[in-house]
Amino acid sequence: MKPLKLILSISLSILLLACNKKDIEKKSSSSAKNNCFLNSNLPSMGNILSQNQQNEYFEIWKSLVMNKSAMSESYFDAHIVDYKISSIAWNAGVSFRIDYQLKIDWMTINCQDEFLVTMNSSYEAFEHLNIPRDVNFDESQIDFNINNMVHSEISSYNLLDQLKYNNCDELKTAIKDSTGYQVAVPDRATYYVPGKLPREDGDPYVLIIGTINNQENKCLKGHINLNTGEWEAWEDVCVQ
Repeated sequence: MKPLKLILSISLSILLLACNKKDIEKKSSSSAKNNCFLNSNLPSMGNILSQNQQNEYFEIWKSLVMNKSAMSESYFDAHIVDYKISSIAWNAGVSFRIDYQLKIDWMTINCQDEFLVTMNSSYEAFEHLNIPRDVNFDESQIDFNINNMVHSEISSYNLLDQLKYNNCDELKTAIKDSTGYQVAVPDRATYYVPGKLPREDGDPYVLIIGTINNQENKCLKGHINLNTGEWEAWEDVCVQ
């Protein structure tokens, strides 16, 4: 993921035993689809903000994510199907985090955004930006912090209604046919692709894995774009 998300996620995991930041899983009511991905609930990280503050920052997040993706209210309501809010105090201040599920066609993908809502006066970084300290940020300040990568970011998406593949079985066939490896299988769906530049481009992906030879510690890794069908795969050591 972007360096900022990695830094803040490390802080969250140390303090609250957070799970993998961009684990994206798929839910389905069809037996033809439910063998693609392990199902995962949205993480619950705890909260130090009041309910009124959570509601306020949710509305700010909603406004920002819609603006950055040119997303309509109707698209938001149809595709953001679940969310959980967390907040944490750390050395920079207080961060608001939202884990949410974005549903595209037959797949539901876990996503995450986070931003500072308060910066401590004792925090020495970013002094050149004249960010107000020890106050609750409004939307304009949060947007400023996002644009300047001040421990804050909001995802942007290409607004899809359909995926290139009609179901899980079609996707699995495409992965095997594209890579030429019969051991290639889908791992998880994500908007963040490790090792790809840029890590996020607004399209959903599925990571590819496969075991080529256990004794030789040889495995397959890769990814496939669920919008365009573009893919990449390579042999690598197996991760235990």
